[in-house]
Amino acid sequence: MCLMQWTVKSCKMTNIESILSENFSESISTFKETSFDDTNNEYLCTDTTQKVYNLDKLKDDNCPKPHISSPDALLIDVNRVYLIEFKNQEINVVSSKKVKNKLRGGQLMLKKIFSNYKLDIKKYKFVYCVAYNDSKYEEYQQKTRRGITRNKIRFDLLQFEDKFFNEIYTNDVRYFSKEFKKKHRKELVCL
Repeated sequence: MCLMQWTVKSCKMTNIESILSENFSESISTFKETSFDDTNNEYLCTDTTQKVYNLDKLKDDNCPKPHISSPDALLIDVNRVYLIEFKNQEINVVSSKKVKNKLRGGQLMLKKIFSNYKLDIKKYKFVYCVAYNDSKYEEYQQKTRRGITRNKIRFDLLQFEDKFFNEIYTNDVRYFSKEFKKKHRKELVCL
């Protein structure tokens, strides 16, 4: 596996944020950059103030090909580690297989980083988020507004909850933005 080839530059740090800042600074990014859909030349989020790590860049810079799939962004909030996958697609066309592969790849990357840097994985809570664009999917939007589908784990991801990931969320990118504001008390502008 490509992750075995990562070299440990420093082991004196005791938390994931300092490990990533020190050893993977080239992967520091924003929600705007990590939410970019190159197929449609569109950003799902326009926020450039919140620091995240671009997992695709981290993976590409540290793993020879062929490599694993990975979520788009990693956000650290003290002892909570968020892996975020942006999908500029309606819910009915998002590939469950691809979303699950990205979850597995992100989990492998995190486990390897925690192992290499001797971090206590038990001190952290892990959250996987899939933020998709359902702006054109009117029936689903109406159900979401009524609360029928809110907080339902989709894409066959329920099987992963409580195994490594403490929480899994699959919601529209606007819902993701509202929840981000509630939890972090910071504005996050998305579609």
